[in-house]
Amino acid sequence: TVAVSFKNTKNKTIIQLPTGNLSVEKIVSGVGADTNKAFTFTVTLSDKTSGTYGDMDFKNGVATFTLKHKEIKTATGLPEGITYTVTESDNEGYTVESQNESGTIIADQTVSVSFTNTKNSIPLATGNLSVEKTVSGNAADTNKAFTFTVTLSDKTSGTYGDMDFK
Repeated sequence: TVAVSFKNTKNKTIIQLPTGNLSVEKIVSGVGADTNKAFTFTVTLSDKTSGTYGDMDFKNGVATFTLKHKEIKTATGLPEGITYTVTESDNEGYTVESQNESGTIIADQTVSVSFTNTKNSIPLATGNLSVEKTVSGNAADTNKAFTFTVTLSDKTSGTYGDMDFK
């Protein structure tokens, strides 16, 4: 009897696919802007990538997160050639300018997306207005109703205290 033995060895070659990064930055500026406000961002990839890539968690190709003024989140190790779209919400009252909000991941590079929200509004100062009527004299009728019209310098409409403006 002759014993024969075989040993099978599989050499697994790991192919490292080229990857790149995607950074999203938030800038808030202007008079009346809230630099502590968190704005919501959604990054949508062209495939169904799932998992944690740097600062972003993707589920079926979508990551959602918030950024405040001067904050940055970066997705690292994204496959080269994948396309992305970045959108921002929760930005009512701001003028939004963005750069590179859609594009393609480039191998060994970081694609930078920036959103700048500008608000240039100063809260208006308010005050109160009272109208008072005094009736006097010997034959004065203190029960008589008098009509008053208040005219404002602008086109303000609404109810303010006891007065309705149109």
